Amino acid sequence: MIADEKHRVARAVDAFDHDAATILVDGFAAGAWTTERVKQTARLVISPFEALSKPHRAELTEEGERLVRFIEPDATAHEVRIVE
Repeated sequence: MIADEKHRVARAVDAFDHDAATILVDGFAAGAWTTERVKQTARLVISPFEALSKPHRAELTEEGERLVRFIEPDATAHEVRIVE
């Protein structure tokens, strides 16, 4: 994972100290993502390390929608939430 120097300490790790699923912005780690499932709704939750520009939010939302549909194909609803 390539991370900007100011985010090296804030790297995303899971409970087993493995690198968690990360988002990339301009080739650098810019946050982490996870999925949630409530009944038939699958949600991709993106947690950026810092505020995202509107164009980056739009790109991540579009790509996130494709990813959550791939990960949870049997869900009847798919959502992307960016938590800043």
